[in-house]
Amino acid sequence: MKKLILSAAFLPLLVFTSCDALKDKVAVKFDVPYSSEVAVKGLPGNPTIPSTGMKLTLFSTAEATKSDEYIKQNNTSSELLQEAKLSELKLEMKAPENQNFDLVDSIWVYLSATGMSEIKAAYKFDIPKNTKSIEMNLEDINVKDYFLKDSIFLRVEGHFYKSLDTNTIMNISGKLSAVANPIEN
Repeated sequence: MKKLILSAAFLPLLVFTSCDALKDKVAVKFDVPYSSEVAVKGLPGNPTIPSTGMKLTLFSTAEATKSDEYIKQNNTSSELLQEAKLSELKLEMKAPENQNFDLVDSIWVYLSATGMSEIKAAYKFDIPKNTKSIEMNLEDINVKDYFLKDSIFLRVEGHFYKSLDTNTIMNISGKLSAVANPIEN
């Protein structure tokens, strides 16, 4: 009899744990890669930069999210999407050959979308010398509502010590990891 009562007491815990395990097994997880080359014609306004440096927006760009396409490819729907988080973000100097990130010590990347406020998505401090490529530190934020819009706007800001070449080409690439779950919470 004690075993029966003990088993009945743990039954809700077993059911709850089993539901969580089932949710994890049926969750639809997919990655959305992005990559865009941006022509940067020097710093906006060609400012005289003081020796202490200056915080400026380097460039802004828009990227089509293609969320409908990715959601459909993964046999889910926007209503079932639980989260979308940046899982990678990289900035890379492509041209001219001698251009690197020596001109800046800190970089921030902000996201926005139509009707949504701008949020800080990534940053990098103490950028090493002679660096042509930067793996950004990511904020742990759910950008699902931004991903569901037609476009995401990226703004790259830095603390500059000198200007960059007017023929600079940068690549901004990243990956968004999304999770949809057909089982209600």
